[in-house]
Amino acid sequence: MKAKSRKVCVIGLDGATFDVIGPLLKRGELPNLQMLMTNGSYGRLLSTIHPFSAQAWSSFMTGKGPGKHGIFDFTHHVAENYGTRFVNASERKAASLWGILSQNNKDVVVVNVPLTYPPERVRGILISGMDAPGIKSDFGYPEGICSELNDKLGEYVIEVSVRDYIRAGRPQAFLEKTEEAMEIQARWVKYLIKNRPWDLFVYVCRATDQVQHFFWKYVDSHHPFHDPNASPVLKEAIARIYRKADGQIGEFLNAVGEDATVVIMSDHGQGANGDKSLYLNKWLRAQGLLKFCREDKKVSSDSASLLLRSNMLFGGVEFLKKRVPRRVKEFLLNRVPSIKDRLETASSFMGVDWSRTKAYSEELRGNIWINLKGRQAQGIVNPGTEYEAVREDIIKRLECMIDPETGERIVGKVYRREELYSGPHVPTAPDIVFTQSDEHYSYVLRRSNPNESIDTWVKRLDEKTNGCWPNASHRLDGIVIMKGRDIRHGVELQGASMWIWPRQFST
Repeated sequence: MKAKSRKVCVIGLDGATFDVIGPLLKRGELPNLQMLMTNGSYGRLLSTIHPFSAQAWSSFMTGKGPGKHGIFDFTHHVAENYGTRFVNASERKAASLWGILSQNNKDVVVVNVPLTYPPERVRGILISGMDAPGIKSDFGYPEGICSELNDKLGEYVIEVSVRDYIRAGRPQAFLEKTEEAMEIQARWVKYLIKNRPWDLFVYVCRATDQVQHFFWKYVDSHHPFHDPNASPVLKEAIARIYRKADGQIGEFLNAVGEDATVVIMSDHGQGANGDKSLYLNKWLRAQGLLKFCREDKKVSSDSASLLLRSNMLFGGVEFLKKRVPRRVKEFLLNRVPSIKDRLETASSFMGVDWSRTKAYSEELRGNIWINLKGRQAQGIVNPGTEYEAVREDIIKRLECMIDPETGERIVGKVYRREELYSGPHVPTAPDIVFTQSDEHYSYVLRRSNPNESIDTWVKRLDEKTNGCWPNASHRLDGIVIMKGRDIRHGVELQGASMWIWPRQFST
């Protein structure tokens, strides 16, 4: 007798956390997740460090850590010229699960998973996720599949633009557009489940992550920007998206059937930001490890030119980020693909005097680089003994980093890159990686603006200027829920992890 096919369906809820799911379960508002947990196994799923979609979903799809698949973030730091390059799926150095299955004559359908552009050639269908430059790009495989599905099911939405709605002061419109995007994606997913052959089906819903980033403050009464008088729609936004996702999961389960194993998972969790911003390059300056061009009363002509360009670029980049509509950006990215890299590079290290800088950060993550001779274009730290001494000194200083106003410890854990990662791509990781303390709301990492004071490395945010920035950020604990004939019922999992952590740092 021929063995019954064992299909696997993975539904990703980007950024989903039991901190949100738990209270909704108690109120009976997520019946499909409740059913899966009762009839399957579930638990917290430890993400990567850092817990961001690019490296986390890359670890999911390869079964390897960043040191082995080579994706440490959405961008790659080009040390030799202090540049920044956006990464995509072509730079992943490990085979994907769906690629391996395709090579073994299994059918796959993959929809909306981050870091899958350009689309991989698979035995089946792949629709790229959030990193695709837009719906006018070739973001699906096989060629023409997106046009075919657009004609049958309606125009696909990759991602709702935060800047077109949140930055424009239209959070309720953002919520409505997010729900519309969920509906069109679900339509595509159900059609593909029912009408295309598959042994593995993977779909990631990004709405859960997006709504938490911008609506957390409306739910959390302790959030520094909480507004008790906000409309009920805003206060219910996160619960509303979770309920909608739960309803769609029920529809997917009906389409999938009873024989498939179902996995619900997130790449990371989510938690509130506080009202403080942290500028790592200004902190490094305060430690005597970084210098800005503007610190010289008698600057050289080269430094003066660099400072002028930095000031102009910072203003120009911020204007483009805040004011240019998403469709215009998509047009530019399709016509001039390198423009995104150039803008990111221009805004990363404004006004740094490399000839007097021992260490620096791109400032959007807890990452620090040593300005090393032979690796960086203008490195001043010698490899070997001096490198290790500078790194050890920075680690000790990070472990003692205290908010000057509150006395709170800011940093949680500090890692040398080789302690945290293993594999052939460790040399491309930052020299030092650190997490924030979990004893308080997260500090918001911001880039140092050369037009502002270079002395203040912790700054209090006000709601007016912070209103269009995320008020929640990622946490290490995601979720995993599994149901299938080989999965035990009602079991709470312990120690589930997105990747194999170094044993000494497992939590």
